[in-house]
Amino acid sequence: MSTRCSLLLALAFIAVGCAAPRSFRGVDVSTGELVELEGQDAAPGAGWSGRYRSAQLGELSIEQTGIELAGRYEQRYADCDVRGVLLGKISGNLAEISWAERHANCPGARDLRGKGYLFQVSGREPKLFGRRLTRVVVQSRLPGRERVVMRDIGPFTATKL
Repeated sequence: MSTRCSLLLALAFIAVGCAAPRSFRGVDVSTGELVELEGQDAAPGAGWSGRYRSAQLGELSIEQTGIELAGRYEQRYADCDVRGVLLGKISGNLAEISWAERHANCPGARDLRGKGYLFQVSGREPKLFGRRLTRVVVQSRLPGRERVVMRDIGPFTATKL
């Protein structure tokens, strides 16, 4: 089985319990402007397919088929190669996603996976806004006990090329 198939199969079995919000309030990390978005119907003619550029994810490619989307991204920083895939379901201007990320040439870095969401904004510069969440196992104060918490990796912005 190819690495791509293995990664997509792994995404299909991710069991991270987090529902996507119906709003996004934050900062457009590419411009510093305040952004407040609500889940709503998509703008007429708006589609998700295309190539995007993100300071946080690198080059992002998305393909939409009906209400489903699939994408991949890659970025290189400080001799570290990051490659990720995402799968999602679209409802209006909101997509709930599962994602997985592999790191190469990164001493101490671990592969990540989780859930998240994307909001699409149409207009002069079509953009995506989103957040990614991942599960982290945390040691409890009680000996031999662990708990799983969700860690917010932070917001990202992507501009359609």
